[in-house]
Amino acid sequence: MKEGKLEQLFKDSLNNRDAVEKQQQLDGFVACYYCVEFMPATEISQYCLNEKKEEKTAICPRCFVDLIIAQPISMATLRALNKKYFKDTE
Repeated sequence: MKEGKLEQLFKDSLNNRDAVEKQQQLDGFVACYYCVEFMPATEISQYCLNEKKEEKTAICPRCFVDLIIAQPISMATLRALNKKYFKDTE
C-alpha cells in the first residue's frame, strides 16, 4: 500500500459527514480503521465537532472513535491504516 494513499484516506476520515450521508442514501457501507470493521452507513448517527464547532466527522457506533472511511476500500487497506496509525512501533 502506498504511503500517500494511506495519508489521503486518513484525511478523508475528517469532516466526512457529506460522504457518509451519501453512502447512507445509497445503502452503502463505511469502515472504521480503529476497530477494523465494515458496517452499513445507516449505523452512523453521531458526529463530533470540528474546529468550527460543526458536527462533521463521523463516530463509529461500535468503538466510538472518529475514524470512519466512507468510500469503498479493501480489508487489506483497512488493516494497513490500523497498523500505520495504531500498531506501528518502528
